[in-house]
Amino acid sequence: MAVRDGLKLGTVDLRLLQAAVEATGEAILITSGDLDEPGPRIEYANPAFTRMTGYAADEVVGRSPRFLQGPGTDRSVLDGLRASLEAGETAQGEALNYRKDGSAYMVEWLITPVCDAGGQVTNWVSAQRDVTGRRAGEDRQALLVRELHHRVKNTLATVQAVLNATMRSSLSATEFTRALSGRISSLARTHALITENLD
Repeated sequence: MAVRDGLKLGTVDLRLLQAAVEATGEAILITSGDLDEPGPRIEYANPAFTRMTGYAADEVVGRSPRFLQGPGTDRSVLDGLRASLEAGETAQGEALNYRKDGSAYMVEWLITPVCDAGGQVTNWVSAQRDVTGRRAGEDRQALLVRELHHRVKNTLATVQAVLNATMRSSLSATEFTRALSGRISSLARTHALITENLD
């Protein structure tokens, strides 16, 4: 009776685990443990993987995940991934992959080994998410920071030039302050007009 109850509990646990994996928003791949060509081979892909890539599970089972790579995929990232996997370690990173329709997407992955009782890797479980939008936002932010840096640098150079020109004139401290203030105000008005016209 205890064994049957244990089997029943194990069955319930497996069903719950399967339901959780099927329902998660993360793409989940389970592959064989072999790393050498032609492996590893995909043994399972959840529905989130299909939504992310456009490939149905029956189109990918038996194939290596390498088929998702393409001309824009960074080989150095994949080399680092392979080194971690060969060491039997969990690997985390990002790579450019390609959907069924040919469009590129940036995928973030966490790949974990599954080992047998002897410590040999039998499978790899990969949790993946599309981070294309996040990466695009980070790229836009980096561009804005570079542009801001450039503009601030130019503005400071202009202020420095105005300050130097004002200092070269032989004015009293009061006249110097008034002249510098007037030049900076003029610079601010010019900047406001330029940025107004850009909007």
